[in-house]
Amino acid sequence: MSGRVRGYLGMSLDGRIAGPDDDLEWLHASRTRRVEEPVPDVGGAWLTYEAFMADIGVLLMGRATFDVVSAFQHWPYGETPVVVATNRALPADVPATVTAAAGSVGVLIDAARERSGGGDVYLDGGRLVSAALDAGLLDELTTTVLPTVRGPGVGLFEHLGTPRDLDLVNVATDPGGAVQLTWVP
Repeated sequence: MSGRVRGYLGMSLDGRIAGPDDDLEWLHASRTRRVEEPVPDVGGAWLTYEAFMADIGVLLMGRATFDVVSAFQHWPYGETPVVVATNRALPADVPATVTAAAGSVGVLIDAARERSGGGDVYLDGGRLVSAALDAGLLDELTTTVLPTVRGPGVGLFEHLGTPRDLDLVNVATDPGGAVQLTWVP
C-alpha cells in the first residue's frame, strides 16, 4: 500500500514560502532568531524535519523549487528519491536519485508513488501543494510559521483554485517564536 501524500513547509506569517526570485535564505535566518521570553508551550508535539523525512519514500517537488535547491552548495536530500514536476529537461549533472515527470498532479503523484517504496510522498512547492489540495490528493500538511512578515514573495496558496477547509490536528511552538500547525483536509 502506498503511503500518505504530505507537505512540510516553512512560511512567514503572511504566507510566503519564498522571497522574491524564489529566495530561501530568509527561512534559515528567521529560524535562528531568538527571543528573550519563551513562547508558551501549547502542548503539541513538534515534528522535526528529520522525523518527517524518516517516513518519506520519495520527494515530489516543483521545477522552481528544484532550480533553487539544485543551486545549493550541497544536495540536501541525500539518497532520497526525488521526482521533479517539469516539462523541461533536467540538467545533465543532477544526482542519480532525481528523475523528471510531467502531467496532472494525479499523474505526478502516481509517478512519485512508483518510486516511494511504500513510503510517504513529500510534496514540496506551493503549486504542487495547491494542486494536490484542489484535487483532493493531499493527506496532511505541516506548516511551520516563522516569526517574520515578508511582504513580496511566493505565497503557499497563491495557486489554489478553490477555497478549502482543513482540520487542525496539531499545534506546537518553539522558543524562537515559530508555530507549527498540522492540518488534514
